[in-house]
Amino acid sequence: MGRRGLKKNLYTMKTDFYLMDTELQHMHKDIEEIKRNLDFIKNILVEDYELSDETKKQLKAARKTPISEYINHKDVKKALLE
Repeated sequence: MGRRGLKKNLYTMKTDFYLMDTELQHMHKDIEEIKRNLDFIKNILVEDYELSDETKKQLKAARKTPISEYINHKDVKKALLE
């Protein structure tokens, strides 16, 4: 392999290393974002939230509603798509 081939080979290696480094940086950013999202979800799950009085009232009313009065999922979907 001559000088020209060696230079081309070194250039190709530098380019490959640059691309791998860029890809690793992107993956690192993605992993950091996933970690932040997991921390957020974990905090939500650990927190002991209390329902508001209004929400409790609505939930109680909803539980008294007979199933026969519920709207079918297909009907809701159909109405929304019309």
